[in-house]
Amino acid sequence: MTGVIDCDIHNEFTNYVEDILPYLHSDWRHYITNGGFRGVAMRPFAIWQGGERKDTRFPDGRKGSSTYESMRKLHLDEWNIEYGILTGSVSSLAVNYLGQPDWASALASATNDWTMDRWLGKDARLKGSIVVSAQHPEKAAREIDRCAENPDVVQVIFPTRSPATGAWADERYDPIWRAVERNDLVAGFHIALDGGNVPAPTTAGWPRSYFEASAGCGIPAQSELLAFLCRGTFIRFPGLRVAMLENGFGWFPSLLWRLDQHWRELRAELPWLKRKPSEYAREHVKFSTQPIEEPFQARDLAKLIDLMGSDEYLMFSSDFPHWNFDSPERSLPPGLSQDVRQKILTTDARDFYRLG
Repeated sequence: MTGVIDCDIHNEFTNYVEDILPYLHSDWRHYITNGGFRGVAMRPFAIWQGGERKDTRFPDGRKGSSTYESMRKLHLDEWNIEYGILTGSVSSLAVNYLGQPDWASALASATNDWTMDRWLGKDARLKGSIVVSAQHPEKAAREIDRCAENPDVVQVIFPTRSPATGAWADERYDPIWRAVERNDLVAGFHIALDGGNVPAPTTAGWPRSYFEASAGCGIPAQSELLAFLCRGTFIRFPGLRVAMLENGFGWFPSLLWRLDQHWRELRAELPWLKRKPSEYAREHVKFSTQPIEEPFQARDLAKLIDLMGSDEYLMFSSDFPHWNFDSPERSLPPGLSQDVRQKILTTDARDFYRLG
């Protein structure tokens, strides 16, 4: 198998508070040592099957994704990974949902220092994502500028659901997108099911099970992307690149059809949109493959990819080491041409993330 670019590899903490404590500024360490803080995850669902594949755990229970050496053996070498985009622990994204904004910023900075110290620079194949707390957009922008000095940082990663009220496309977050753009990074939006200072993930409120929440992963993604495409974010920031990670993509063609139809009929309401929304999407947005939709007939997935209107929207992702891991050998449907397979497995991500 030729080299693969994997745009969603989770480098996990061994223990969140113990791992980041040495990287926290001394002014904040007492929140852990005295305050009993145990982590930012406020997930209202019990994941009974566990988060990781069983074959990625050591006999003593340690995560194989918590050290570079084990990740190299279990994933990078196993699947001939040409480049791997580290997306960190999903739970760390919940700093955006904390009600204490300064504490959230301190946790984000410590997480980024842990990432750059423990992971980046160990292997030329690994590229990193940093996390910021959006409660203070200007402070988040300064954190992006600081971390972007590391040449292996290629992405700023956010939870798909925006914090508090309003969409990520609201002008209040413009300082963040300005910093992402000026540092030539990707803005990645990854599914996150945590609670906190954030609305429910659907207009029907909180799902009652992990099953329901996971199956509905595309619902908040559609809302956020709709806002990006309608409110002029890509016009204000023409260099902004958005990666939708682990949000599905089966819903995307029909969203574009509806957007373009409304643009033809109602575009006087959005005079800043000089072109069809689908054209802005094609220039600024990509999707990761995992969790890939699995229709009853595998060939229908190839049709779905064709309905997206471009073979450059998709980038392969494995979601290593999570239980719903996709291997590069088995995740793509039959019926795709070799050229399209190559674009999904390698080329699209290489161009998007400016790799090699």
